[in-house]
Amino acid sequence: VETGEDWTARMAAWARERAEAMAASGIAGAVVKARSPSCGAGDAAVHPGGGGEPVAGDGMFVLALRLAAPGLPIVRDEDLGGEADVEAFLARALAYAAGRAR
Repeated sequence: VETGEDWTARMAAWARERAEAMAASGIAGAVVKARSPSCGAGDAAVHPGGGGEPVAGDGMFVLALRLAAPGLPIVRDEDLGGEADVEAFLARALAYAAGRAR
């Protein structure tokens, strides 16, 4: 903020490279931080180009992860509040992994 330097392109490149590496490693799911500008899934404050009020959407890293690994189960940390939530996420991750193994 102090320098006014825009790091968007560098962050996008890093996110893309890291997401591609994670997808190539065979991950079966991802737990992300709710409302994070980089890792929020559906609830990050996304600033549209050209200014304007932020809207809820995926953070930059989550977008890259969705492109690198289509269908990958992604869950916000806050959505794993109970045993049933964790079990449901793990079931989705196992199904995703089984689909990749074919």
